[in-house]
Amino acid sequence: MPNHKSVVRNQGYTRAAVAHIERHNERKNENYGNIDVILEQSHRNAHFKTCNGTYLGVFDEMVKNGEISTRGLKLNNEGTKPESSIIAEMIFDVNTEYFEENYVAHGYANAYDFARAFYAEAYKMAENEVGDEKYILSATLHADERNKGLSEQLGRELYHYHLHVVYIPVVQKEIKWTKRCKDPILVGTVKEVINQVNHSKKWESEKVVDENGKEKLVYSYSKLQDRYHDHMKAMGFHGFDRGKEGSTAQHLSVMEYKAKLRQEELDEKEKALAVTEKALEEKSEKLATTEKNLSAKKKQLSKRENKIGDLEKREAELNETLKGKKLNAEQIQKIHDRVLSDPTRGLFSFGKDKEDNDKLTILRKDWCDIAVTALENSQEIIKLEKLNDTLFEENEQLTEDVKELETDVKAQKQFYIQADKKRRDIHFKHQGLELQIAKIPKEIWERYNPPPQIIPPNIQQQARSTSDHDRS
Repeated sequence: MPNHKSVVRNQGYTRAAVAHIERHNERKNENYGNIDVILEQSHRNAHFKTCNGTYLGVFDEMVKNGEISTRGLKLNNEGTKPESSIIAEMIFDVNTEYFEENYVAHGYANAYDFARAFYAEAYKMAENEVGDEKYILSATLHADERNKGLSEQLGRELYHYHLHVVYIPVVQKEIKWTKRCKDPILVGTVKEVINQVNHSKKWESEKVVDENGKEKLVYSYSKLQDRYHDHMKAMGFHGFDRGKEGSTAQHLSVMEYKAKLRQEELDEKEKALAVTEKALEEKSEKLATTEKNLSAKKKQLSKRENKIGDLEKREAELNETLKGKKLNAEQIQKIHDRVLSDPTRGLFSFGKDKEDNDKLTILRKDWCDIAVTALENSQEIIKLEKLNDTLFEENEQLTEDVKELETDVKAQKQFYIQADKKRRDIHFKHQGLELQIAKIPKEIWERYNPPPQIIPPNIQQQARSTSDHDRS
């Protein structure tokens, strides 16, 4: 089943609210509370019908000319009853991914061209819903509102295409002769039919009997959803489903819908913030461990280098001693030659007399001491050289370990900086969303996000009764 949903929202506006939606729809503002509006892209917006003047100006002119009537409507904020809606708006929508994923299958070069064709057909349906095109004040395709989530996900700029149709909700109302009429025959008969501005009558819900014989209320907005979905499917557009079915609630107002989107986006940002902060915490712990290991390796390397220095110093001393011993051995050999007066005779040859033999014995002892010392020194030098080689290899490995750890620390610090920047960006956007939500009227926000409270059953029943009465 497709994941894409068709949705149409319908909202009535009092006279005081009309200028606000006009500034938004016609892009008359220089700045927008909705940070997703990219004015540099507003040239891509398309009008299927342009308002010749202001919304209220055209409305008042039609009243003046007798094309529509405000008879029976409360147009001023007097007393406790809210003033009536005189202008309404339908917003036709399908999620952005639908156009991105289906424009090729429908034979279009890009998502924008596909969206224009789609909403051009939706506008035809809107004409039928309104009843007469002359009651439509403006029909604007918005293609300049950036879809932040999808843009970030796909790494390119994508825009949320949707259609605003602003219209006057008109119903035909029969005005009958009253008892004040002088002609009794005319009383109760139709005096005239007027085109009355009446949003609640235009979208009046109806009661039907279901298959079980039970009476139920069918909301007009729910039927509007059905007609939107069915019309677009009949015109050859495919790959989407109707918006959520079976809901007994009326559609959210535009402001409520914006509040819902902002709350969902806020929830997503809070989840992303929690994930990022958790990753930062884990990375911070890993970074601390790595830096600790690096410090230990550096200390170990320093000790190895000091030991190698001591060994090299010891080896130098031994070599110097060995060199001295060799010199002594050479001197003994020279003395031996002089005593024997015969260089060809060995060290352990006998002398000519006792005196010579005594000298030779001393020389032989010294020579043996030198030879033993030289042998010991040579063996120690060999051990030192082996140990030195081992330490050198360990030193090289430690040096590599230190380099890897330093690289790892650098990478982890870079990740930490980026993650912290992402956290701050999310936090900044979070604050921005909270500021946007703060601009939403309290009564609308609490209607969508009611504060947690325990409501007694009798009050709940009263609330349901009041709600049912309002819907009817």
